[in-house]
Amino acid sequence: MDLNLATDPQCEHMSNTKKYVVWYKSGAGGFFVGWLLQTAIDPTLLENALAVFPVSLRDNSNVWKQHERTPPEVGLICNMFHANAYYALDPEGDTRHVIESILAGNNSSMDTLLHCRVKFYIMNYVYQSGHVNMQTYSDVKNNPEKYRLNEMEYVKDVTDILFNVSKNIFVNAPERYLELAAQSKNCRHYPTPINKIVAEYPVKTFRLETIWCGGWEEEISKTLEIPLLIPAKLACEQLINRYLEVMPKPLKEFCNVN
Repeated sequence: MDLNLATDPQCEHMSNTKKYVVWYKSGAGGFFVGWLLQTAIDPTLLENALAVFPVSLRDNSNVWKQHERTPPEVGLICNMFHANAYYALDPEGDTRHVIESILAGNNSSMDTLLHCRVKFYIMNYVYQSGHVNMQTYSDVKNNPEKYRLNEMEYVKDVTDILFNVSKNIFVNAPERYLELAAQSKNCRHYPTPINKIVAEYPVKTFRLETIWCGGWEEEISKTLEIPLLIPAKLACEQLINRYLEVMPKPLKEFCNVN
């Protein structure tokens, strides 16, 4: 199945304006949460969601990024709690600045949270993926007008959702889960107090542990503020089972799943 959504004309709908934004730290299951919420919104997209987490991942944890694709209605933004995402000098101060900017709702300037706007736009409207291959990179480089890279008003409009607090959702994953995820994917792990800081503010969170400890139905309903009807519940359950199935062994042991 071809999932190069940035260049596949059959997937043009994937660039529609987003209805929600999922913020997450690398390794926190952001793409999974994004697709889980998307599946709750539209259960008919279950097959698209399952394709992002193919069974083959069970035996090859190093290629997760190659399957990452952004959902059509749920935007994703990774590691942007800090202006310098990987080597933040003041992780607590930067994280608070991001959250307080969202809560302030002041989207009048393109410069406000510019690093977040840029990452959000590139990830969801240009590459539409968490992984960039050379074909996609060349297509973007050679066709900037196709991705409206120079249309600042358009970029501002589609990133203004970052300042709508009711539409922004923060993934809360246990620190040990993040550490094990980084080890499984051969990535460095940078401990930060993001979960603690986010909990101090009136923002929406999605607790990742509900998918293995129970309570995910209520967590989805609370996050989206919609009832989880039977078709959506059944589709979400299939996606959760697939995600747990393809987890690297250390994460399975941590989550106590088979």
